[in-house]
Amino acid sequence: TNDIFVHRGQNVTFTVTTQMAPYKNGDETLKTFKIKDTPTNLKVTALKSVSVNGTPVDATTLAAIQAAVSNTIDDTTGCTTEYVVDLTKLVTTNVAAGSTIEIQYEATVMSDTGYQNTATALADTVTYGNDETSGTEGSVTIKKVGKNSAPLNGAQFELLKDTEKD
Repeated sequence: TNDIFVHRGQNVTFTVTTQMAPYKNGDETLKTFKIKDTPTNLKVTALKSVSVNGTPVDATTLAAIQAAVSNTIDDTTGCTTEYVVDLTKLVTTNVAAGSTIEIQYEATVMSDTGYQNTATALADTVTYGNDETSGTEGSVTIKKVGKNSAPLNGAQFELLKDTEKD
């Protein structure tokens, strides 16, 4: 994710990276290839990009993948319970086995207690493991004092996020 220190209502971008499954494995032939995400306290709002070996897929392929996305939302909480990006279009366009596949999507944090997210790839010819990430809400207190540890009245601070180091 692009941010693990979050607040309710914040949009967070997630990046899932995996490798294209082999087309053959014993008697199995690759017919489907998907990324499945099971988030907690998130509402997935948009699939932003798909790339192969660092190169974005063309607009037609991206539109086909976006059209095949399944986003199951809980009516009570408004949170996504399962988000599936069907990348089978990459199988039919002969993306080489082992190619690095990266998807990015955006979600809104729906809880004051943070979020949790577990993603895995699904394929007919290989079994992938899960990858989990989480984010929490918190606070920071800054107090500026002089040499004698007495508070400095009127001290002002500017708090910045180092986006290069996240």
